[in-house]
Amino acid sequence: MLLALLLAAVPAQQDVTPPPGPEVVAQPRQRASEPESAGLPQAHDPWELRSADGQLTLRVHGKFDMDWAFFDPETGLESTTGKWSNGAELRRARLGVTGYAGEWVKYRLNADLADAEIRDAYVDLLGVAGPGSLRIGHFREPIGLSNSTAGHNQTFMERPLANALFPSRNLGVSWQTGFDDQRGSWTVGVFRETGKDGVSDDGTGGNELALTSRLAWLAVDADEGRERVHLGGSFSWRNPDDGFVSFDGGAGTTIGPDLIATGDIAADSVTLFGLESAWIHGPSSFLAEYTYAGFDQSSGTNPGMKGWVLEARHFLSGEVREYTKGRAAFGGVKPSSPFDPNGSGRGAYEIGFRVSRLDLQDEGVAGGDGLNMAVAWNWHLSEFIRFQTNLVRADREDAGDVHAILFRFHFRF
Repeated sequence: MLLALLLAAVPAQQDVTPPPGPEVVAQPRQRASEPESAGLPQAHDPWELRSADGQLTLRVHGKFDMDWAFFDPETGLESTTGKWSNGAELRRARLGVTGYAGEWVKYRLNADLADAEIRDAYVDLLGVAGPGSLRIGHFREPIGLSNSTAGHNQTFMERPLANALFPSRNLGVSWQTGFDDQRGSWTVGVFRETGKDGVSDDGTGGNELALTSRLAWLAVDADEGRERVHLGGSFSWRNPDDGFVSFDGGAGTTIGPDLIATGDIAADSVTLFGLESAWIHGPSSFLAEYTYAGFDQSSGTNPGMKGWVLEARHFLSGEVREYTKGRAAFGGVKPSSPFDPNGSGRGAYEIGFRVSRLDLQDEGVAGGDGLNMAVAWNWHLSEFIRFQTNLVRADREDAGDVHAILFRFHFRF
C-alpha cells in the first residue's frame, strides 16, 4: 500500500503539464489554528507531499533497530526459565505514512515489517467532539508514562519490567483534550484487545472490552523547558479475552527467555492502575512509576500483581530532554552539535540508570518476582541515528540472576 501511494505520486511530479494532483513542497505547512494537544506537525517537519489544493498531505516515516545480546546466567536460573543463548535480531523495521485529509482529519498508518505486525492505523478527528480530538482505529492505549513514550525516545532499549502489566496497541475509540494552556491532558477510550494482525475474536460470547483513561499534568514548566515536573495517573477496567490474562517480563531485551511469566490466568475482570511522575532538571531527568494489576476470579481469589520503576538520565553534552505536552510524554533528543565526520560535531552523550521490579506472585499465581538493574550509555549522532549500550543484571527471586550486555543500532526518519 505504501509503495503504491508513493508510485502514484511520481507521475504527477514528472509530467511537464501536470493536472491538479500531489506535489512536493520544500517547506512544511504550519497551521496556526492546530492545537498542540493533537500532536500535529511542528515547524521542524522536513517535507511532505500534498495535493494542489493543500487539503490532502502525506509524509513517509520509518525506523529500524538492530539488537545484539550476550548473557551470563546462573545455572539455577536456566533450570527455571530455560536456556539463555547469545543472539541478535532485527527488533523493529517499521514503515508508515502520516498526514491530513482536510483541516480537521489527521491519519497515521504504519506496520512492522520485521514481525508482520500492524502497529498504528487510526484517524484523529479534530474538534468533532468538543475542543479535543477523537481518535478511531488501532493505536496505543493511554496508560502510563513509559508506555506513552515512544520506543525511540526511551533511554533504555526496552521499556521497564514494571511496564509489562500495561497493554500496548488495540482497536478502540478515544477522546483526548488539554487544559491549563495544554500543560494538562485527559484521555479516555474504549478498546477491544487484538492480535498483531489487528483481529479480535470473541471466544466466550461476552463483551470483551476495556475502558482506559489517563490524566496528566505538567505541574512545573519553567526556564524555557529546562525545568519541568510531570504528574499523572492511569486506570483501566478490562473484561479479558476468553476469560484469561497473562504477563511476562525479560532482562531488558526481547532476545532470550522470559525472566518471569504467569502463563494464562483465569480472570472475570482485570483492573489496572498506575501512578507516574517525572522531573526534567536541565540535562538531567528522572522518572518514577508504580503499576498494579488486580483480578476478579470466579473461584473467589483475587490476586494482585505489582511493579515499580526508578530511572535517572543525564546528558554529558548538555542537551535537555524534550517533553511533548499534548501527549504528556518524553520527546526525542536533538544533539546541540550533531556528529560530523569532518570533526566539527560529536553528537550527544547520554548515561542512565534504572531499577525496576515486577512481582507476579500472589494468591496461587506463581509467575516469579523479578528485579532488573541497568546502566545505559547512548551516543546520539543526530536526531535520526543512535548507538545504545545497556548493562543489565536481572534477578529472579529464589532462582538466580543473569548478567547481560546489550547493543542496539537505531535509525529513524
